[in-house]
Amino acid sequence: MLKEIYERVRNKLMQVYRVELIDDETMYQSRSYRLRPLSVAVIAILLFMVIVGGTMAMVIYVPVFHRMIPNYIDPETYKEERAEMATRVLRAEEEIDRLIAYNQNFQRLAGGGDADSIPQFSQRRLDSVRAASPGIRPSLPEEIVSAEETENSYSPSPPSPSVTSGPPMVRIAQRSVLDELYLPLDGTVRNTYQEERRHYGVDIVAQEGALIKSATDGFVLFAEYSEDNGWVISVSAGRENVVTFYKHNSRLLKEVGSYVRAGEAIAVIGNTGENSTGPHLHFELWQNGKPLDPANYLNFP
Repeated sequence: MLKEIYERVRNKLMQVYRVELIDDETMYQSRSYRLRPLSVAVIAILLFMVIVGGTMAMVIYVPVFHRMIPNYIDPETYKEERAEMATRVLRAEEEIDRLIAYNQNFQRLAGGGDADSIPQFSQRRLDSVRAASPGIRPSLPEEIVSAEETENSYSPSPPSPSVTSGPPMVRIAQRSVLDELYLPLDGTVRNTYQEERRHYGVDIVAQEGALIKSATDGFVLFAEYSEDNGWVISVSAGRENVVTFYKHNSRLLKEVGSYVRAGEAIAVIGNTGENSTGPHLHFELWQNGKPLDPANYLNFP
C-alpha cells in the first residue's frame, strides 16, 4: 500500500504540465512553458532560501541593518554601558567603605578607643579603584579618617529661618562652637583630662537622677550601649567637626537623628559599664578626630 502511495505521489510530481500565456483580446498565444510540480517546488525552495539568506546576511554584516535584530546591543554601546556600570559599582563600594569606617570610628570612640586606634581605609581597595577607573579620582581619603570628619560630611544643618523683606541686615560673625559650650552637668569634677593615661575627658560626679544636658546644638549621632562605658550618647555640633560624648548614663532621653539644643536634657546620670565605679558623667570633647581637654573651654565649679 505504501508503495502504491509513493508511486502515485511520484507520478504527480513528475507529470508534465503546459503553461500557456494567451492574449485575452486576440487569443494569441505569446508564450508556452512545460513544467513539472517537482521542478516548481525545488525552484520555490531555492528562491526562498536565497531571499532569507540574503536578508540575514545584510542584517548581520551591514551595520545600518543591525538595529533590525531584536534585542541587538551595539558593541560600542555595550562597552560604554559596561564601563559606566563598573564605575557605579566602584563608587558604591567606595561609599560602603566610607559608611563602615564611619560606624567603626564612632563605635571605637564611644567604646573608649583612643585617637591612634581609628581604623584606616584599605590601601588595596584604593589601588583597585584607581586601576579599574583611571579617569576617576576616588573621593576616599588616603590618610586616617576620623569619625568627626566623616560625620561632618553627612550631618545636615538645622533649618534656617525664612528671609523676609525689610531693611538691610548687618552680618554678624559666627562665634566658634568651642566658645559657646554649655556645662553638661552641675557637679564635682573628680578625674580630669589625662592624655598620657588615655583618659580623654572629665568625670563629673552629681546626685542620682541628675539630668545631663547637651553641651552644643546639633544632631545625635550615637545612642547605644557599650560594654565598657554603658549607655553612651554622642552629639555633633554640625560645624567645625566638633563632637561631644556622654558616657555611663543610666538612661538616654534622645534617639539617633534627633536635633537638640545646647542645655537640653539628653540623658540621666548613671553607673553603667565596666569602667564605671559610681554614678558620674564621663564627658569628652573632640574636634577633627582629636580629643580636647574640656576644662579649657568650660568653667567647672
